[in-house]
Amino acid sequence: MVSAEEALTAVMEAAKLTSQAYDAVMQEDSERHRLETESLREEIARQHEQSERHRQETESLREEIAQQHEQSERHRRENESLRERSCAVEDESQHLRELLAESHSQIEMMKKQSVNAKNFGLVLDLRKDLQHERLARQVNNDLLKEQLQRATERIEELLKERERERFEGRHASEVVTDMMIDEGECLREQLTTKAKARKTLAALIPDNATDEGMLRTIERILGINPEQAARGVKRKQAAGGNAFAFVEALHAGRKRRKTAIDEGRVVCDRFWHANCRFDTNPRKKKRIRLHGRNKYKEHWRHIQYETNEAMAKLFFAGHEYSQYLEGGGQPFKEDIFYKSKCPCIEQSKFEECSCPTCTIATETVRAWDRQRAVWHREAREACSCGHCAKGGAYRSASSSFAKLRSFLHAPCGKRSFNELIISQGPKSCENVEMYKRQCCRYTVDEIRELGDCNLCGWDACMPYCPLEWDASKPATWKEWRPRIEKDGKSYQSELRTITGTRKELMERVKAIYSDADPHQWKDSWLTQMRHLLYATGEADELFISTDFSAQFDHKCAWTLTCEHPPRSNQAVYVVTRTYLDSNGVRKFDTDVWRIFSEVKGDALFHNTALSLIVEYYKARFPLRQVHVFTDGCRGQYKGKRNFYRIACFPSEHRLAINMLAKDPMVINESLDELLTDPTPDPRHRGARRSARHRTR
Repeated sequence: MVSAEEALTAVMEAAKLTSQAYDAVMQEDSERHRLETESLREEIARQHEQSERHRQETESLREEIAQQHEQSERHRRENESLRERSCAVEDESQHLRELLAESHSQIEMMKKQSVNAKNFGLVLDLRKDLQHERLARQVNNDLLKEQLQRATERIEELLKERERERFEGRHASEVVTDMMIDEGECLREQLTTKAKARKTLAALIPDNATDEGMLRTIERILGINPEQAARGVKRKQAAGGNAFAFVEALHAGRKRRKTAIDEGRVVCDRFWHANCRFDTNPRKKKRIRLHGRNKYKEHWRHIQYETNEAMAKLFFAGHEYSQYLEGGGQPFKEDIFYKSKCPCIEQSKFEECSCPTCTIATETVRAWDRQRAVWHREAREACSCGHCAKGGAYRSASSSFAKLRSFLHAPCGKRSFNELIISQGPKSCENVEMYKRQCCRYTVDEIRELGDCNLCGWDACMPYCPLEWDASKPATWKEWRPRIEKDGKSYQSELRTITGTRKELMERVKAIYSDADPHQWKDSWLTQMRHLLYATGEADELFISTDFSAQFDHKCAWTLTCEHPPRSNQAVYVVTRTYLDSNGVRKFDTDVWRIFSEVKGDALFHNTALSLIVEYYKARFPLRQVHVFTDGCRGQYKGKRNFYRIACFPSEHRLAINMLAKDPMVINESLDELLTDPTPDPRHRGARRSARHRTR
């Protein structure tokens, strides 16, 4: 049996075990509660952070909403101001429209008044003409016979000048000088009867007209056809050669209109021929048809380098048109000038211009103009740029390089340089207009601090057309590329057609314009300065224009073997001296020197010839200044040795020289005068860059 103590001990141990188990359970519960509390705390912290982040996002949204509200308020105020401005512009445009309508009405009224005044003047003129005709009918027949006799003798003298008729070769029977034709026309107008009897005087046809071959010339002078001339000869022979017989050779011509511009057409024709280069190739002569059967005349071909618009500007701004107006000629417009262009004048081709810069500029703009017309015609929809509309200024800018320059320099335009005006002489002008140097972006070494113009030019005025700047469509243009010979080497360049994109073509046009615009400005400036020097030269000055012409073959009349003729280099020196005579009229004495040498055409040859020329003229008159105009050929004038030889020439002749990098020997001044007089001649202040650098 178990005793009570053992039972108590067992109970105590069981109670102890129970308490230990309870403590363990409680400890586990407390640990679990602690872990749950920690997790709750972490979750509360995360919720707190999330709420804080939400609060910050809410604040940022509030700030953004406030900014949008401020921006909308600002836009509203701007719209209000724009609306007010548009209303003001509309009011102003309405006012301008009213003023325009009023001006139109005033113009119409003035037109009516001018028409009335013109009609009144015409009535007065008609009355005067009637009075003159009444007086003309009272002219004595004896006086008419005397005039007829003198006219017959004068026309016979004119028609017998066979040497003056042979200046156009084998067509001498068709050719008379302008003076002869003008005088014959005046005689015909004077001798044409004013009465209604349709008769003229037969004595205008000489007795020996048929034998001497004068009929064609007589037809041109009298303005009659061959049948009328033959009928006049027969009737004169039937009348026994009577110099005062009347025949019905032609009808009485109409009275010459007061506004006739026949003389103006002659002036235009002379200007066209004088300002276009003469083509000396006899195989390129042009036949010009005349009125009548199988009648024509031949002209030497002339080459036109400028556009018709540029030629018209030169004509109307030159001394020919001003002298024509001063002589009582009637003014006319460009259409008459264009119609007076002779058929022998043709536009130059790219191989007929020796200036690479001008040639590539002309060809590139020509290719752009030809292709852009096709681009806009093939486009299904109109371009969205708003600048390339047909007939607009931008579309017309590609017709020539001069039009492109005028379009890009439109904001500034040409400026007048009154200091460069030539008052008298063959190159006299009333105004000298050129683009500014800053607009053409030509940098001068001495004035680099003067910047370029930012109002005109490519970047300021050239619009962007997405159709023409498309990088996915093809385009073609021409570039200078080396020509490879049979030996694999290249001795010269040629123009080749390059294929690319439209964007590349437009970039090419931009690059070409950047080079050719200052190049043409320099050419215009130097040309005007050269003309100014010739027009203001003094008696102790000398002007020399020089260039190496070509290699000359000294061929014999005949050879018995296969020998080659010797060759020599030819240099041409055109020496001009200008002075004023006793009457104050400027005279020009010009000598042409052709110098040959077997050596290479370099600076040594050039300066040796200049030394001979200067010594020749120094022995004949006191020489103070020498102006030398030449080109910038690399093999003749560039390089250390060539510059040294060029510098030796003026020092040998006691001449000081102002040299430029590309234009050597621009102006030579007396060294003694420079040492004694520190003030330069103001006449030559702008002529320091007067060397001729035009290679066309």
